[in-house]
Amino acid sequence: MSLPMIDTLEEILRKIRPAEDPLADRFNPWADVPGRPACHSAGMSVFPVPGSPVPERQPANRWLSTTIIGAVLATGAVFIVAGAVFLSKQTANTWAITYEVTVTGPTDDRLSSISYAAAPARGEDSADVSETEVRTDPAAGPGVPASWTTEVQITAQKRAGITATAQPGSTASCRILLDASRELARQTGSPGGTVSCSVDTPAFPAK
Repeated sequence: MSLPMIDTLEEILRKIRPAEDPLADRFNPWADVPGRPACHSAGMSVFPVPGSPVPERQPANRWLSTTIIGAVLATGAVFIVAGAVFLSKQTANTWAITYEVTVTGPTDDRLSSISYAAAPARGEDSADVSETEVRTDPAAGPGVPASWTTEVQITAQKRAGITATAQPGSTASCRILLDASRELARQTGSPGGTVSCSVDTPAFPAK
């Protein structure tokens, strides 16, 4: 008496598994593994069974990781440099500079023009400021000429300077004072002409 033939496990699974799904292998990590077990065919479980081959993981995208890390480091370096520059400016030594222009003559009540150097902010280089038809303060008494003054800040060891043009027939003189007391420069122009005073401010005394 012959025994009935017993189907193999693969034949049984072929009979009971659902129809092939052409999209199933897209989500099956064992789809391209040679010699994969039948139970890992399309439409079946994607979980491994003991002894089944495990697909190799794809290497991480090192280029993208390196690019991101490089960008982060570069951005951090920019902020560090910007912070150092800002701190350096905020702690820079700055002098209080007074510009003084005196005028003698028939039209001593005004100047044709004035241009002077000033630091826009603490720690910055000097930049020129220009004005036209500047009114002077009238003479305070006999022997005291009409004058114009302004006070600015100048970074230590940077340029301080002023240029003034008198009205026809009048003469202008200029002075640069440090902390409103120490004279750094003095000049007198010709009648109706232009006068200029310029000097680099000194370094701060060592502490």
